[in-house]
Amino acid sequence: MSPERRRCQIVELYYDAIVKADMRLISTLLDRGFVTAKTTNRTRQTPLIAAVEAGKAAVVRFLLQKGADVNGYGVIATRILRREKRGCCGQSAAVYEHTYRTPLQYAAQLGNFTIVKLLIDNGADDALIAPDGQLALRLAATNSHREIVDYLPRRRGGGFKRWMAKHTKAIHRCKKSARAIGVVGAVVVWVIPRFFVWSLPKHLVVLPVVKRIKWLHTHRAEIPGLIVEQLKGFWVWLRKIPAAILEGVKKVPGDVWKFVKATGSFSADFVKEVWKLITRLPNAAKIALVWLWTGIKKTGMAIGNSFAHLLSFIHTIVAAISSFFQRITLRDVWRGFVACLRMTFVDAPAKLWKWLCSFGEMSLKVFQAMFGCIGWLMWQLIKGLMYAVMYIPVKLGDILVASGGSLRAGGKEIMVWFDPKRI
Repeated sequence: MSPERRRCQIVELYYDAIVKADMRLISTLLDRGFVTAKTTNRTRQTPLIAAVEAGKAAVVRFLLQKGADVNGYGVIATRILRREKRGCCGQSAAVYEHTYRTPLQYAAQLGNFTIVKLLIDNGADDALIAPDGQLALRLAATNSHREIVDYLPRRRGGGFKRWMAKHTKAIHRCKKSARAIGVVGAVVVWVIPRFFVWSLPKHLVVLPVVKRIKWLHTHRAEIPGLIVEQLKGFWVWLRKIPAAILEGVKKVPGDVWKFVKATGSFSADFVKEVWKLITRLPNAAKIALVWLWTGIKKTGMAIGNSFAHLLSFIHTIVAAISSFFQRITLRDVWRGFVACLRMTFVDAPAKLWKWLCSFGEMSLKVFQAMFGCIGWLMWQLIKGLMYAVMYIPVKLGDILVASGGSLRAGGKEIMVWFDPKRI
């Protein structure tokens, strides 16, 4: 076994011992010098980050005693941000995004109050700002860990970085959509008109005419003889016309009879297909009616839930007033108001939108129930046409949504600046 492979196995054993809080094995590995309190694993995670993630306060205390960096950054997550084409062959390469946190930031994010206090007592700096702008206080507030939020001091900072971290994703989404719109616009405005106005006439008319003119100029001495031969051939063909007409007249009765028989057979087949279509209508109607009933039911439930949240909000106000805002605070009233608005303007429309999005699946089932495989093909053609028509509006919608999300994140950071402990 290679030394590198042996070292990787030791590190894996070390981190496994941290997760299981095997203090004896951790102490042995550290005392013999196989690892240190700062040795990272293959995902760039530090021992303290691993102990915080496992929720082992005893391991955290022991690693701090062994010299672990209480403010050292470690990777807690890695994801593929996007894929980019690189090189002349256009091979796709993944662009990764690593999320870095200090042990205190990660403990605040996970809501482990015991470890948060332990780290603060051992000199952890709660003012440190992660590369994506996150503070320990904001991580605890974002994840609604009120006890940790009340314990940590008020800190302002990292707002612009936090906004930029979200804004970068929005900008990438806008660029991607704008690039797609540009490609479609180039095809519609330049490629297709150029094909019909320039390429098609050039290869079907201009080049063949030029080729014929060159041929005529090259064989100009042979043209009179060719004309005489063509005239002779035309005269021979003209003499055969009366005999061809007489032969065609003789075949008319038989052809008429064949046509009558074929028409009768076609009519019978047509009637059979129409009858099949009529027999399939009830099943297709049933699918459509079930979809419609589902929408009516979801609409009724959304209205009922909105009304229930409104009543709950009114009850909260009454209870707050009757208790002189002692048992129920203004914050509770505000939360009730936000929950009511969310149900009315976010959750209910989202459920209805999800139902409307199922229209495509329902229509496909209807087409298949009525026309079988041909119905599936018809549905795919209609879907393709609708996709082509809606492509640019959808991409413009993506740009608006991304821009709106960026503005919303900016507004949230302004509110956080005024109240750093805002949850």
